[in-house]
Amino acid sequence: MSSYFSFAPEHFDNNGDQGNIDALRHFVERQGSNLVEAASPIDSDFVIFGDASRAAMAHYESMLIDYVEILSQRLDRGSPTLLVGSCYEFFWPRLTGTAMTEAARSSEFRSIDTELGAVLGYRNSTLATEDIFIRDGFIGTTLFGPVLAINPELLDRVLNSMKLKPASWSQEELELVEKVRSDFTDG
Repeated sequence: MSSYFSFAPEHFDNNGDQGNIDALRHFVERQGSNLVEAASPIDSDFVIFGDASRAAMAHYESMLIDYVEILSQRLDRGSPTLLVGSCYEFFWPRLTGTAMTEAARSSEFRSIDTELGAVLGYRNSTLATEDIFIRDGFIGTTLFGPVLAINPELLDRVLNSMKLKPASWSQEELELVEKVRSDFTDG
């Protein structure tokens, strides 16, 4: 059995970021295991902090600060974690001591070259710094939505970090992923 922690999923899901849990659950269950919700990120196999509105970020700021040390430990270990959008922007300077440089807002589909190959997603950010950070299973990104579902290499990185096998995709699933990915690059 594997566990996940998702911070305030009802407010931290601006662009379907919680769909990453659905994608992960699908492939964990395909391996004959379960993915269950945990009350804390401390011992969770996977942790997600999705994107949220400015109002939600302001409302939860003091609670988010309380997670900095736990996330710092997860980053050091490369533990399976996904920080998306505003949470990536919020936590990154606190985790690394590195300021994020601002630029004009870009709102567009992107393909980003990484060590895993091209990672695709929708970006809506004022950051001028990197759109994705990967350390083992720890991922921070400005790319929204169910990035694990459309980026099999990212999903496999998370599964591997959880000590599970790579995802086993059906032909129909692979065709759907390729369709979505081609829409990003053609669009």
